[in-house]
Amino acid sequence: MTMTVAERRRHERRIFVRSMIAAVLLHVLAVAYWTGTRADPRSRQPGISIDPDELSEGEGTQVALFFGPPNVYLPDGSLAREDPSRTLSVDRILVSLSSECAHRIGNYSAPVRGRARLRLDDRGHPEDVRLERGTGDVCGDQIVVRVANDLLYLWLPNERFPAPVDLIQPVTVSRPQD
Repeated sequence: MTMTVAERRRHERRIFVRSMIAAVLLHVLAVAYWTGTRADPRSRQPGISIDPDELSEGEGTQVALFFGPPNVYLPDGSLAREDPSRTLSVDRILVSLSSECAHRIGNYSAPVRGRARLRLDDRGHPEDVRLERGTGDVCGDQIVVRVANDLLYLWLPNERFPAPVDLIQPVTVSRPQD
């Protein structure tokens, strides 16, 4: 069975159109799948995560923060020190503060250190945040409580530390390096 030139062109055109439609659909599916499976950059952190968008609501004061490894209360009431890799360091972040505290933070000559006591819910979000040990400065204490309230613990709760999890989180606040 031989085809005329016109029939062959129609046949090839149909194949071309079907191939183009299949290619477009394949690309649309690939892009949809790729964007839906993009990894959360915080999941690469070994420990604690903080959402800068939650802290920087409008105007704020830039500070540098360091969150040391927390001490987690075991079900029997004793404290377990977490792995030293469970830290988070933020070089510059905006924190909403009173104008008096914003001015005082700019004059810090040395870092201030404090500890926050947190109770985490079943998703790793703080439910209750209190000052465990103050920094020695009212403004430093305000920052410790403020930033501890915005933390997210990616590995807690777990089998060893069931919800609700109580812990003590060391926080160091300093002026950002210029």
